[in-house]
Amino acid sequence: MNGLESYSPLSQSKCEYYRQKIAEHTPPVTESDELIVRTYQRFLIRDRSLQYNLELVKMIETMHVSISTDNFGMPASFSNNTDALDLDEFKTLLDENME
Repeated sequence: MNGLESYSPLSQSKCEYYRQKIAEHTPPVTESDELIVRTYQRFLIRDRSLQYNLELVKMIETMHVSISTDNFGMPASFSNNTDALDLDEFKTLLDENME
């Protein structure tokens, strides 16, 4: 997946490093401590956002692989399911429940 898997562990280790640095400089004593904390917080937000996006990409790819479509664009599992109700049966059940 274009090296995204290798990015994930690296990003996780960076996030741990940023958390550690933020903890070392909290509460900020000097102006440089404040700057360090703000900088590492920005890095942490950025990397966590990238990790979240990576997880979304993985989920979408998994969905694309698991759902194959037939000639009509419907998932193959729908057309091959012999237990599925046809439209008339569904309408009949709805009518029965309305009474």
